[in-house]
Amino acid sequence: MKKISLIIPVYNAEPWFQEMLNSVLAQTWPHIQLVIVNDGSTDRSEDIFLGCEPALKERLSEVIYLRHEQNLSASEAINTALPWCDGEYLCWADADDVLHPDSIRKKAEYLDRFPSLAMVRHNSVIFLQNSGRYAEIAKPEDKQVKNIFEDLLFSRTFCCPGCYMLRSEVFFACYPGRKIPVSRQGQNMQMLLPPASVSDCGYMDDRLFLYRIHGANHSLSFSRFPDLLERKKEFEQLQLRVLPHCRCDREWWEARIHRYWQQETEDLKKSYLSAIRRHKGI
Repeated sequence: MKKISLIIPVYNAEPWFQEMLNSVLAQTWPHIQLVIVNDGSTDRSEDIFLGCEPALKERLSEVIYLRHEQNLSASEAINTALPWCDGEYLCWADADDVLHPDSIRKKAEYLDRFPSLAMVRHNSVIFLQNSGRYAEIAKPEDKQVKNIFEDLLFSRTFCCPGCYMLRSEVFFACYPGRKIPVSRQGQNMQMLLPPASVSDCGYMDDRLFLYRIHGANHSLSFSRFPDLLERKKEFEQLQLRVLPHCRCDREWWEARIHRYWQQETEDLKKSYLSAIRRHKGI
């Protein structure tokens, strides 16, 4: 039975962290190395972990708890965890989500069956916290084994944590220094693009993860426009920094990324101008 390294970055997840830890305890694949990185939480997240620590250590192969003195970012938390990870397979999840009991087992067994694949993913459920509604995360075009490198780059498929498992040997060959590019825009793009450039991604149509979305989906407003524009620039820069870790024609993909984000920026500007006209009754 292969060891699975599971990373969970934690930042002020008090309302949901217990449920995530309970879901780790309920895994039907117990050979798990759990690496939790407390990213400077100021709530009771640490107390919740400490309360579960004895049960986790009894149930799992290894439990490692690391702590940042201040909040850095989810990607920094991943970088703190990666040097400790020695499982054959690697996965990560947010502290406010929930793993199905068979989530890790089914992904690990899938990679065991298909050694040519660098990664596998599965269907999941999105929970919209504000409305209490649930939705399936995978679209029909996602439900196949295929190369997802381009789809990830251009936001045509899902990339939420907890849905993926990577072959560690492939991942660390892409990142021999065991550090991903740091960004305020999360960690999933950095984790997924390099292995996606190496092989197809397996798929299982099992709903093995609950991904929680907090907050309202705000419509475009005048005050948010600068933030949205800056976010697009940061995503472009992040993708360009991840490309050197991918097995691809870097120059060709850089040009495509530039064109994509240029078009995204133009579309955002058009939406902003349209909102102004509506506001002024033009």
